[in-house]
Amino acid sequence: MISLLPFIIISLIVAFFSFQFLINRSSLNQLRKNNDKGERWATQRKPIIGGIGFYIAFLFSVVFYYSFISKEFHFNIEFWTLLLICSLGFFSGLWDDLKGSTPKVKLLIQLLIGIIIIASGHGISAFDSNWINFPITLLWVVSLMNSINMLDNMDAITTSVSGVIIASLIGIELFLIGHITFYTYTCLGILISLIIFLKWNWNPSKMYMGDNGSQFLGAFLAFIGIKILWNNHINHLSEFPIQEFIAVFLSFIVMISDTATVTINRLRAGKSPFIGGKDHTTHHLSYLGLSERQVALTLIGISIIANCCAFYVLCIEKNLTVLKSIIWLLFTLAIFAGLYSTTIFAKQKK
Repeated sequence: MISLLPFIIISLIVAFFSFQFLINRSSLNQLRKNNDKGERWATQRKPIIGGIGFYIAFLFSVVFYYSFISKEFHFNIEFWTLLLICSLGFFSGLWDDLKGSTPKVKLLIQLLIGIIIIASGHGISAFDSNWINFPITLLWVVSLMNSINMLDNMDAITTSVSGVIIASLIGIELFLIGHITFYTYTCLGILISLIIFLKWNWNPSKMYMGDNGSQFLGAFLAFIGIKILWNNHINHLSEFPIQEFIAVFLSFIVMISDTATVTINRLRAGKSPFIGGKDHTTHHLSYLGLSERQVALTLIGISIIANCCAFYVLCIEKNLTVLKSIIWLLFTLAIFAGLYSTTIFAKQKK
């Protein structure tokens, strides 16, 4: 625990001055984005450089861990896998911010990240058959990376919700494993970066994370989510990983609900789910009369409650019976129904 304190202090300093440097760097002015496709709630043209700060925090965490805690990174396939997929996510998102890329190219990159995770032996292994594990791993990676990207449509939403999830993952890992690991440091480093980023991303924001940020977070959370949530193997006697399944949906309920809501409503209207618009759960909460800050606080509150429940399901609940499983599934469904109902009771702006 002694090594964590200097790490936290230095991470705070690194994160603050990284973002301070980035926002004042005139050469990065080209990394701005118009809202010409209606992807964001606000119309302002602001820097989309938040992901650069996240990536710096990630690299610092890795360097610190392998410089002062462990020096066996040459033989650690998990380290190289995480570094590769996070770099792919970050640089592909950065390229999209700079030059733009098609949905097909984005999908290919996301599938490549999923294939790398599987090939390295760190895909989802919750089921007995790899014929189930491999497709679910690909679906998990692609869906999560797109969900995080889609949720980044209003100030501070993706930043704060991702921060809550990462904090929950740190707590679950420490409780179940009982000691600090490589993932503790990387998660904590990125969590600190997200918290510092809120200084510029909280409404009214001065900076967005951009695709370089959302794709990086998507790749990182997909991998960490597999390690800490999907592959817990709590109940070895069960053929279906119900506790892991429930915990995953609870932890990522805000992102899952938003993506599912948008996809369902756009398909019903005969529109493509991949074209941006102001029809997300965040937008409909605003149509109901909430301010942008109130929307952020509402989703933060929902995410905190859901992640506390995920912690309970994985760490406290030792014997999840069929009845308890049904209750937790109904609770998860109720959260989704509540968020989805905003699209029914709120009228979209014209």
